[in-house]
Amino acid sequence: MTVTAQEAGISCIAVGHPGDLKLASVGFNLDGSYEGMAEGGYRTSQGIGKGSTVNDVLGAYGKPVDILGERPRGPERRPRPGADPPTRQKYQYANPDDTVRTYFLVDQSRVTQVVINDLRPLQEHILKAPPKTN
Repeated sequence: MTVTAQEAGISCIAVGHPGDLKLASVGFNLDGSYEGMAEGGYRTSQGIGKGSTVNDVLGAYGKPVDILGERPRGPERRPRPGADPPTRQKYQYANPDDTVRTYFLVDQSRVTQVVINDLRPLQEHILKAPPKTN
């Protein structure tokens, strides 16, 4: 179930069986409107919010565990050598046991959204993770 408070710039995903839903994802729109979501006046505990840049995120949270770029559309799925980097990227951070991932959506160096995902309920109900190999 997806729940949005568009005027507040918040979206949530709850998963599970009826009567036993668990909050698995919360997203905050920080800068500009996005898919009908208004801009919210939110800041992380480290002060990341409207007006923050990728350098602010790196200074506050350190090196991310992963940086994902916007996927190309159409037949060309791999970036060409020397091609411009994607304008939208997700800087992902994980808690120590990698059960929660937080990502900052960065658009042309400006932080526009923050999303916190609890991976266990998402993997159980939405994303079927491949088996771990040793």
